[in-house]
Amino acid sequence: MFSARRLIASTVALGLAGSAPANAGSVDAVCASLAGPGVKAMAQKGSCRVTGELRPVPGSQIGFALWLPPEAAWTGRMVMLGNGGYSSRLPEAAMGAELARGSAVVATDTGHQGDGPEFARGRPQTIVDWGWRAVHLTAITARTVISRFYGRGPRYRYFNGCSTGGHQAMTEAQRFPLDFDGIVAGAPGAARVRLNAGFLWQYLSNHPRGDDLHAILDRSDLALLQETSIGACRAANGGPAGGLAGDAWLNNPMLCRFDPSVLGCPAGVVAGMQERLIHARVCGSRHLGCQEARPAGQPIWPNPASRTSPLVPTSGGYGHSVMPLGRRGVSISVATWRPRTVG
Repeated sequence: MFSARRLIASTVALGLAGSAPANAGSVDAVCASLAGPGVKAMAQKGSCRVTGELRPVPGSQIGFALWLPPEAAWTGRMVMLGNGGYSSRLPEAAMGAELARGSAVVATDTGHQGDGPEFARGRPQTIVDWGWRAVHLTAITARTVISRFYGRGPRYRYFNGCSTGGHQAMTEAQRFPLDFDGIVAGAPGAARVRLNAGFLWQYLSNHPRGDDLHAILDRSDLALLQETSIGACRAANGGPAGGLAGDAWLNNPMLCRFDPSVLGCPAGVVAGMQERLIHARVCGSRHLGCQEARPAGQPIWPNPASRTSPLVPTSGGYGHSVMPLGRRGVSISVATWRPRTVG
């Protein structure tokens, strides 16, 4: 695991050895001096934007972007931002916001291009990159570049991520605790095998048997379930649920006891929905919330809110792409696998 540190000498061979610190010349000149093999650097509106690739082992190609504020505006902080799902997209809007706050901000494409899990087929090193290596090596590289640009390293280093970014945050905390001084792990996609099995359970529960083309609950149904459940349970905000009374979300979903069966009641209960959410759909929403799949006597991926509420919908839909990951990586053929073949 920690043998990755031995790769740094070759991985961070970015032509930086002769770079001058920021006080040795103009921002444009110092920024340009950061360029090297596999690395581009361009001054933009007083900041320096660095992009590059890391190739620690054959089959690995990790892209990264590092945005550096002017020295006078730099707070001494380095902030790394996480990714979402299997996407290689960099969070440029959030990077811009961090740059405006005076942070040196960095992100990685996790070692592939695209939004789905197909990148992993026949390319085992990309699984390692996505799983942990891209974030770790990018963080080390960013510190090196920052030191060359400013003439000193970052005083504080932070990681902030949600979903897959949360998984990246937890992996960093567990494997490389010295990479960052502070870590935010929002909604972490942890325990990937169980998590993806839970996604599969939601998918199967939201489709008629044998029909992968038509969802029982469509996007508008889910939007209404979310709106209605939050409306029914927001009264606890600012009180027993904590937070502020005006918060537009649920501060403690465990206290929500919304029952989606009200959407199948006679006309007048929820205007315009009683015909759309027929009995089958209401039952589907109960199933989706509870995830009562217990092949070994335990929930695959339990919804904590199911103890007190049949469903607390989220803003997203149900039915995600699935790539179960085992000890040795991808355990299925993404090209030929179909969800109906499970079980």
